[in-house]
Amino acid sequence: MSPRKLPDGQFKPGDVYRRTDLHKVWGGQRQGGISTPSDADYALLFTGETGNQYGYQDEWIDPDTYGYCGEGQEGDQELVRGNWAIADRSPDIHLFKILKDGFVEYVHQMFYADHFYKQGVDKLGKERDLVVFKLRKYRSEHAREALAAKRRALGQT
Repeated sequence: MSPRKLPDGQFKPGDVYRRTDLHKVWGGQRQGGISTPSDADYALLFTGETGNQYGYQDEWIDPDTYGYCGEGQEGDQELVRGNWAIADRSPDIHLFKILKDGFVEYVHQMFYADHFYKQGVDKLGKERDLVVFKLRKYRSEHAREALAAKRRALGQT
């Protein structure tokens, strides 16, 4: 059985959804920032101010590039599990902004462009390395760039 895909244009920037409804239809973990349905090749990413309490510092680097902190609340972050999935499922990554009362707003389809590490603090107040993903807004003209970045990240160059 081939992995499930999202139809093109499934989400539109600015559209608001109840997060539980997204998961009922599209699957994935209902908590946390990186949701990776097991039967699919896409990822749903969630960002918001609530992540600050766990040391996450997501932010726009420029109008088309979003710095998204990896998962892991304690200790150094590594390129495993959900963090690995960000590169592996690129360019089918969908970014949502957490609003309130269980609602999220669709931001844009994104693709993995690169990542870097920076110092941060975990939920226990200890210094650690955070992985920060450079996610760029995806458009069809980015297909070759997205594939090349994915291959580099996964060691397939």
